[in-house]
Amino acid sequence: MTDDREEIARRVEAQVRVRPPAALLDVWTGVRTVDTEAADEVVDLALYGPDEIAERNLTYEIAEYAPDLLLIGDDGGGRGLFVAGNDSDPEVVLVGLGAVGSDGGTRIGRLSSLLESGFRALVEAEG
Repeated sequence: MTDDREEIARRVEAQVRVRPPAALLDVWTGVRTVDTEAADEVVDLALYGPDEIAERNLTYEIAEYAPDLLLIGDDGGGRGLFVAGNDSDPEVVLVGLGAVGSDGGTRIGRLSSLLESGFRALVEAEG
């Protein structure tokens, strides 16, 4: 598992020039799961996998507009989930995908905490 994890991290870093955070590698390698469903709310969330993250970052021109950030997912409503590169447990920032580079976004919490809570902070960020 460790070899796979490092290989995935190197491959993604080679494609997007930002090393994926440890917590995201945990999801990709099955160490951690994300439960976005609860009895009273479902969080609309797409966390990109290692095979699609480069394409999404390229499509939204993240390297050009926000070179220190990595787009790791979206909320299904036009906002991207971004993390600062090379931080093992980064702060996640919610930014409109049409405003990358011009909007500081909304900080919604540390990636590890968001993974544990099923990204419930997305519901609060909408309010």
